[in-house]
Amino acid sequence: MRLLFALLFCLAPLAADATEEHVMLQRETVHEGDYFSTGGSITVSGVVLGNVYAFGSQILIDGRVEGNVLASGGIIEISGTVLGNARLAGGQIEIDGVIGKNVTIASGNLEIGPQARIGGNAFLSAGVLEFSGTIEGGATLTASTASFWAVWAKMFEPTWEICGSALKLQ
Repeated sequence: MRLLFALLFCLAPLAADATEEHVMLQRETVHEGDYFSTGGSITVSGVVLGNVYAFGSQILIDGRVEGNVLASGGIIEISGTVLGNARLAGGQIEIDGVIGKNVTIASGNLEIGPQARIGGNAFLSAGVLEFSGTIEGGATLTASTASFWAVWAKMFEPTWEICGSALKLQ
């Protein structure tokens, strides 16, 4: 896992220097196979019938991804649907969509919004974590500062581990 995040952080500066200012998969577009993208700003509004690999300063996924998402960037937002796993590393990450399976996130600021639903396990590490979504599996949360307004589908199972210096449960 550490190697994965090391690779993501090494590739992020390369994406920031890409020649494309804005790369966009339009809402009406269906992309067959894996979708690879680097650029200053990346938007995936269409349907990807495979995995998404995105490295850029701003990444928005508001479409549908039939596979997994692997992304690294300054700002990452997922408000669409990812049927597989999501592996994300970034300065600011916001999830307010659906992740069908597991999610692993390393971020400076992480917000899991009220519309967010994670179908599997969540491994979340952030400097500041705001959580108001749903996790259907277990979770490992590490944060310096965290706020929770959560609906947990499996609240009473012993799979929750919360680590941090300043946790605020609401």
